[in-house]
Amino acid sequence: MKEERRLPVSAQGACGKIQRRGSESVKGVVFTTNNKMYVKDFEEPLYQSVGKVVDGGVEIVHPKGLKAPYCFAVNEEGLLNRLRINVLGSVWYQTHVHGCPIVGNIVVLKDGFTDGEPDIVGLSEEEILEIKAIANDISDGTIEEVHM
Repeated sequence: MKEERRLPVSAQGACGKIQRRGSESVKGVVFTTNNKMYVKDFEEPLYQSVGKVVDGGVEIVHPKGLKAPYCFAVNEEGLLNRLRINVLGSVWYQTHVHGCPIVGNIVVLKDGFTDGEPDIVGLSEEEILEIKAIANDISDGTIEEVHM
């Protein structure tokens, strides 16, 4: 059974306080449907900046093949919109077990806390390197890193 959570559509919501201190951005790793990956700084509000990358409304999923606290931001209507399958995302999501694929671009972020409340937070440099290494291992090096 998959765990899901959606980023809030407004400034209020259980999974994301939209206003952070200062101009702090949130770093995530984007994996595209054409086997490219890149690190991106996302600005507030996250539902808009992440939504642009996943091309629509944002849904948070917790893939069983990627250890906690990591999560994916995906297009919540990707299957309805017939987006292309994201092979790496589907491997991490263990589509081979339950048959439900991950489609469209994904953004790897993580669960955390902001001001003591549950939130979606960015990745540290070490976590970014870990995610890239795992992706390269799974894909046998076929994922191309691009710098944007």
